[in-house]
Amino acid sequence: MGALSAAFIVVVIFFVGLAWLNCHAIECWESVGQTRSGLKIHSVAGLLALAGFLGAIVLFALHSNEAALIGVGAASAIQLALLDGTRDRLTPLALRSAADLVLLTPLVLLLR
Repeated sequence: MGALSAAFIVVVIFFVGLAWLNCHAIECWESVGQTRSGLKIHSVAGLLALAGFLGAIVLFALHSNEAALIGVGAASAIQLALLDGTRDRLTPLALRSAADLVLLTPLVLLLR
């Protein structure tokens, strides 16, 4: 097995952050009446999306596949931010399901 490229490691770290945000968001949304974390889901998601889009731009010239993965991951982060903004209009089950479906956004790359 060859050495992992730095670009691939960046992708892995980005998706670890996205998965953590997904779990944290669900935990916050379901903890009604309990003390909520000081982290605002939409703010963290926005920062993650911004970092993802910037990372994709930087990686694109030399690592287009990794750049595409980070780009669609950033789109997933934006979707989590949108879900956070509409959480009061969804049932808990629909919100949890939608949050998990957001993580499937990178599958769109299989269409190319």
